[in-house]
Order: sequence, then structure tokens, then C-alpha cells
Amino acid sequence: MRKGTEILLFLIIFLFSFIIRLSLISRGPYHYDGLELAICSEKTLDTLRINYMHGPGYPFTVILGSIFVFLFRLLGNDNPVLAVNFMSVVFSSLGVLMLYLIIRRLFNLPVALFSSILFSFSPAFLSVSIYGMNISISIFFVLVALLCMIRFNHDKRVYLVLSGISLGLAAASRLSDALMVLPLSIFYFLEYRKDRYANLKWLLYFVAPLFLIVVTFYIPMFIKIGLSQIISFIKNPQGAQFLGLFSRVMLISFRWILDMLSIPGLIIAIVGGFYLFLNNRRVSLFLILWFLILFLYYANVSTVEPRMLVITIIPLIISMGYFIFFIFQKFKVLSIILLILLTILMFINIYPVLSFRHQNALQVDFAKWVESLTENNAVIIAADEWIFLNYYTDRKTMGYPYTCYIEIIDAYFTNTIEDFLNKGIPVYIIKTAFAYDPCRLFQDKLLNDYKLIFIGEHLNEDWHHKCISSGIFIEELFKIVKK
Repeated sequence: MRKGTEILLFLIIFLFSFIIRLSLISRGPYHYDGLELAICSEKTLDTLRINYMHGPGYPFTVILGSIFVFLFRLLGNDNPVLAVNFMSVVFSSLGVLMLYLIIRRLFNLPVALFSSILFSFSPAFLSVSIYGMNISISIFFVLVALLCMIRFNHDKRVYLVLSGISLGLAAASRLSDALMVLPLSIFYFLEYRKDRYANLKWLLYFVAPLFLIVVTFYIPMFIKIGLSQIISFIKNPQGAQFLGLFSRVMLISFRWILDMLSIPGLIIAIVGGFYLFLNNRRVSLFLILWFLILFLYYANVSTVEPRMLVITIIPLIISMGYFIFFIFQKFKVLSIILLILLTILMFINIYPVLSFRHQNALQVDFAKWVESLTENNAVIIAADEWIFLNYYTDRKTMGYPYTCYIEIIDAYFTNTIEDFLNKGIPVYIIKTAFAYDPCRLFQDKLLNDYKLIFIGEHLNEDWHHKCISSGIFIEELFKIVKK
């Protein structure tokens, strides 16, 4: 293919993914992390100091977010939520293009084209592409790192350096993805070099920039919050419990993968993987390890969500594209029909969810509804909803101790709720605030010693585990008064 034609195809692939995502971009933040990213990005731009997010901080994600907030302000738009949502649209579209380039190198143009189309429409990836998240950014830089690793040879060591830089930026965006992909990158280097044992020193060109970038982005944060935090995070980069290689949540994760690919899609991925193994065992082994390393980790984390499995399904998407190419060699029309059907099966599963979020922002609506029914000096007891209430309303929020020690709960009521009520400050609680009451001590104390007055109910959307499905529910608001 001529260079000009190839460039035109690149642009078409990018614009194809970009237009789809832009047409479905979320109206609101949807996810807790999305709103926190918008807030931290805005503060970083205003103070010129990185405002880290919870957990590992995601410093490079925040920096990129602040750049998009700045660009939006130049265009006269001061909405940081829309800015970081648009950032996800851009980087996810670039991620589709990077996957195309990788497959183009490993296979050929038809496999690359088929796989990139399927990846663009995969439900979980499409979902996290339209609201502010670090997943699309991480996937983009991971794919750039793998592409550079594939392109590396003795005469162009710059690609090895670029691979290390890119994986370092992926780590600064989302550390867990980079940690999982690191052994995969080293395996590719060692497996595909004929003189691999004599060239272990070449790995320094890859590891050195990776290490330097990670240190540059994370050490300032961990100096600020303490060495114990970095040790804790290295042991558990997701901030959740790893349940072992095989756990009860693995079946749930497998079900999510089935929802992402559809039953016919998963069957085609397995068959395609079999044909790939027969024709190219090295690439097949690379993709098998890619899936196993990431799936056996992410599928067994106690807080696993569909969005965490997006990077895991990429080898399955490639296998699907390879099978369609296998059919394409003999039956071109049939292969195109199969591609269209698979794309439709994936898209119709996620479109109603994304279309609703494109037109509605229930968390924002709920927060404003609470504001409309409460006094100006009211205090709202909330769990995860606190961030939406704090950002979109003037109401003060507070949590409560998540503990099984009754003396701590008693002290909380005496020093907070009783103190507010004695001063004439109204106190409200939303129903989902009870979600993190491990021994029901807070709930029992509240119901026994106080009276809850029902104020009303309003639709809200749960962002937990709802990347590929709708989590709309009825939220209730109560006022706490003395008996």
C-alpha cells in the first residue's frame, strides 16, 4: 500500500472511532473517578501544582486532564468535566489507531482493520471512552510501548527507548496496567531476539527511561504522604485484595467478558486463536500470555469491574479479527457480513446505556434535587455521593466511622450529630450512606435514638460495576431529628 493511502487509512480509522465516541460523550461525570479527575485537573491548572487523586494519585492523568481543561478554557468553555470526558474520547480513539498499527506489524492490513473495528465497538472500551477516566490513556501508552517494542531492532534502538518512555507514561497514568504489561514487554524482547542472551544489556535502554519516569512522577507524591503508603501500594496496586489465581469473582469476570464480546464473538475468538496457533505460534504465545497475565490478576481482584478488563480482552479481539481474515481469504462477502454482525451484537448491548448517559446526568440531577429540598446550612450524611453533592451544591457533607467499635460510633453521634442538632443545624442522610456500615452499629444507633423523616426520593445511577450496564435506582432522602 502506498504511503499516502496508508496515512489516509490512519485518519479514517481515527475519525471513525472519534466521531462515534464524540456523538455519545457523557453529559455529566457519571463516575466518581471522573468527577475527581475533573476537580484535580482544574486545581492543578489553577495552582500549577499536581493535585493527586485517591489511591496511587494517577499524576500523568491529572496533568493531561489539566491540559485539556486549559484548552477548553481557551475555547471559552469552563466545564472541567466536559474537558476530561473529551480527553477520554481523544485517547481512546488514538488507542484504536495504535492497536491497528500493532496488528499491521504482526499480521497484515485486513486483520488490523477487522480487529481495530471490533475493538472500537467493544462495549467496555466504548463505555470508558466517553467519560473522564485514566483507562483510555493507559491503554494508549501501553499499546504505544508494545508497538515500539515490536519495531525495535539493532539499527533502531530508539524504539526500545521510546517503548520504555511510553510504558513509563502508562505507569504514571495507571500504575497497575504498566506493572502487568512489563513482563509481557520483556518476554517479547527476549523471545524475538535471536541473540537475546547476549543482548540483555539492551534491556537497559528500555528499563532505564521507564524507571526514571516512574520515579519522577511518583516519588514527590510518596515523599509527601509517607514511605509506608508506597510500600502498601506496591504490595497491592489496586488498593484491593488479590484473591489468588482462582477465586469466586473469576466467574463474574468471565461473565463480563462474555457480555463484552457476545457468545458468538467469544466462540470466534477461541476458534481464531486456534488457527493463529497453527500458523504463527510465536505471536500466538505472546497473545496467550497477554490474556492470562492480565486476566488472572484483574479477574481475581476483590474490586474487579468490567472497565478493568478492557486491556485483558485485546488478545481476544485480535483473535476475532484473525478468524474473520481466515474467512475473508475464501469468502470475502461472508467475512464482511460476519464483521458487521459481530459489531452490531456488541454495539446494541451498550448503546442504550451510553445514549442515556449522553442525555442525562442522574448524579448531578440528584445532587441538585437534594439541594432544593434542604436548608442552606444543612449537613448531608453521604457515602460516595459526597463528591457530587460537594461539587454541584452548596451543602456541607460528612461521613461516619466505618467501624465495629460501639464506643467510636457513640462518640461520633455525641460530637457530630448531637452537636449539629443542638445548634439548630439540620442533618439529613441519604439511604446509600448505610452501604459502608460493616456491623450495622451506625444504623442501629441512628434508628434507636433518633427519628428519620422521609423527605422524598429521586432517581440516581450507581457507577459501581455498571460500566456495561445501567445502574439506575431510586435514592431516598431522610431528615434526622431527635425523638
